[in-house]
Amino acid sequence: MEKENEQLKGEIKLRDSQIDKLKADMKQQNENHADDIRYTKLQMQKTINEQERTINKILRWFPIVGEYLRIEKECFEHGFNEEQTDKLVHGQTLNFRGYLQENKRSAKVWAESVTAKVVKISKDSLQLTIEHSPIVLWIKQQVERTKQERQNEEQKMSNHHGFHL
Repeated sequence: MEKENEQLKGEIKLRDSQIDKLKADMKQQNENHADDIRYTKLQMQKTINEQERTINKILRWFPIVGEYLRIEKECFEHGFNEEQTDKLVHGQTLNFRGYLQENKRSAKVWAESVTAKVVKISKDSLQLTIEHSPIVLWIKQQVERTKQERQNEEQKMSNHHGFHL
C-alpha cells in the first residue's frame, strides 16, 4: 500500500511538473504573441508614416492632384454617383438628369438634361460646372427660379379664388 502511495505521489509530482512546464510555455507564448503584436503595430505605423510622407510629396510636387481629390469630394456632395464622378474627374462631359444639391443639408433641385463638366480655371485649379456655370451658382439660380415660379403660382391661385360680382 505504501509502495502504491509512493507511486501515486511520484505520478502527482510528474503531473504537477508537467502542468508547471505547460504554464511556463503558455506564458512564453503569450509574451511572444504580445511582442509580435507590438512589432506588427510598429511596422504598420512606419508604413502609414511613409505613405503620408509620400502623399504629401506628391501633393507638393503636383498640386493639381489635390484639386482632383477636392473635385471628387465635391461631386459626391452635390449628388453625383461614383461612375458619374469618375467621368467628370477624367475630364469627360456628362449629360445629367437627376437631383443635385448645393450641399448635404440643402434642398435638392431637379436637373433636366444638363451638361456637367470639370474645367480647369487656372494651372492648379479645377471647377465643377453645370451648363458652363459653377455648380453652386447654377443650383442657387435654380432654387431662386423655383421659388419665383412657386410665388407666381400662389399669386395666380389667390387671384382666382377671389369673389367676382
